[in-house]
Amino acid sequence: MSTVTSARANSEIHLETSPFLFSEIVVGTDFSKPAERALQAAESIALAFKGSLTVVNSTPLLTPTLGMEGILPEVMEAGISDARRRLVRMLSRDGADSLRPDLVVSYQGATDLIIETAKSRHADLIAVGSHSATGLERVALGSVAETILRKAECPVLIAGPRCRETTHPFRSILFATDLDATGLRAAQYATSLAGQFRSRLTLLHVLEHKDKVSASERVTRESDFLKRLTELIPSHLTEVERPQTKLAYGKASEEILAEAERANASLIVIGVGRHTGVIDHLPWNTVCRVVREARCPILGVRGHL
Repeated sequence: MSTVTSARANSEIHLETSPFLFSEIVVGTDFSKPAERALQAAESIALAFKGSLTVVNSTPLLTPTLGMEGILPEVMEAGISDARRRLVRMLSRDGADSLRPDLVVSYQGATDLIIETAKSRHADLIAVGSHSATGLERVALGSVAETILRKAECPVLIAGPRCRETTHPFRSILFATDLDATGLRAAQYATSLAGQFRSRLTLLHVLEHKDKVSASERVTRESDFLKRLTELIPSHLTEVERPQTKLAYGKASEEILAEAERANASLIVIGVGRHTGVIDHLPWNTVCRVVREARCPILGVRGHL
């Protein structure tokens, strides 16, 4: 397991990162295009780590107004069987059947089913797709992917509606951090994965209000933030292996997306704070916007060490 060590008496923090393993991966699918992209990324990760894959589908009732007691058992069984056949066809088409994944199909709600399956399998990673709902629709319905991200006990890989097919998700990693609320755990995942796969890694922090401080104050602030970014890099890395550290000014979601394009990122790692409530689903939320617009998967890592 990775550890955080204090190198000097002034509590300057460095990361000494041992490899994280994605041995047990749970994928939630609703057969949508984003879910297919999430499955493709999960397959690549399972192959890279020689891991196990479990594919989960929450099957909707045909007549939800009747409730479970209004559905004949044979009708319910037929629905489950049909969903399993669709899963088998999808996995065969994508080549994922070679991993011999376990299949879990249930009438249970998608969020609860995925999280409970992940807990029972002691999952190291959950992978899901996210649709492009915005505005009042998102506030009213929420997002299965984002709800899972807030509740899961392991990192969550999300493929948004603009995500492209990903066969090498660790080729180029962008780690975006606010250096405060998102904690160190996400930094450990980003640096560990980059080290294991010799990935190109960029660490990004976005600052706002460039014009509200003097030039001299801005130089001091930028130097301080670059130093804090550097402290997230394991000290044992050579100059060749060390990632880029970058600062940007502007709206966080826009700058993250712009840097992801410049770096040709195959994965964006974002730490997720402990915020709860409706605000999590508003379209201007940073994580929500990045998920909705990014062309690569997002790895959300919740919590502090």
